[in-house]
Amino acid sequence: MGALFVLLGIFIFFFSLIALAIKAIRKKPTKNFKIGVIVGLAMFVGGVFMTPSNSEPVTATPVKTVSSQNGDKAKVEADAKAKAEAEAKAAEEKKKAEEEAKRKVEEEAKKKKAAEYGSGMYVVGKDIQPGLYKSDEGINYWARLNGFSGELGDIAANGTPRGSAIVEIKQGDKGFETQGRGHWYKIDENYQGKLLTSFGDGTYLVGKDIQPGTYKSSEGGSGYWARLSSFSGDLSSIIANDLPQGPSIVKISPNDKGFETFGNGTWTKIE
Repeated sequence: MGALFVLLGIFIFFFSLIALAIKAIRKKPTKNFKIGVIVGLAMFVGGVFMTPSNSEPVTATPVKTVSSQNGDKAKVEADAKAKAEAEAKAAEEKKKAEEEAKRKVEEEAKKKKAAEYGSGMYVVGKDIQPGLYKSDEGINYWARLNGFSGELGDIAANGTPRGSAIVEIKQGDKGFETQGRGHWYKIDENYQGKLLTSFGDGTYLVGKDIQPGTYKSSEGGSGYWARLSSFSGDLSSIIANDLPQGPSIVKISPNDKGFETFGNGTWTKIE
């Protein structure tokens, strides 16, 4: 609108100015054209004030171009794809780790099962190797065998343990027999137990399962104990033994190989 006033004002101004000049030359009245000059000038000035200044900042609403929109969409899709791939990789690694852990557990179980010997008769050197074996609870009879005739002469040594048991199967043995719900496990010089100072029924390795020292039992009357020089089960392996009546005291030497006890309650180290 301001620009229109400027143009009209210029037109009226110059038209009136020219007409005024012509009338002045001809010496005719010029009042109307003087008014036209004034009106034209007024319209020009008014139009200038109505036109916005070029110095004023024009705020434009930013409009995203198609290429910009496509770029943002591509970035979002790329981020989503990268996230999905990372999650899939993490899930795959977790699955592999779980499978590996399961495989190790199964292998350990197989190894343990392969090393277990439950109820039955075994040929030494074929079914079972010579060495030192320790059982969990549940074995109620074992025998080292010189043969398989079933005669008493084929029994090299035997035992009816209570609690855990230990037996040494020798190189010259022909067989090994065991009965009960428990199992035997082979142990070696690297075996380490809990080195107890308080214990109940069972057979123990001195210096590995129990500490040497002086022990007192909590009860007696139908019990038995024996200090052992070996775990062959032979009478010669017994250093000393007793069938105590009531609580008993025994000194287990550091040189003893083992200690066997049942029916004496709990033995507790007193010195």
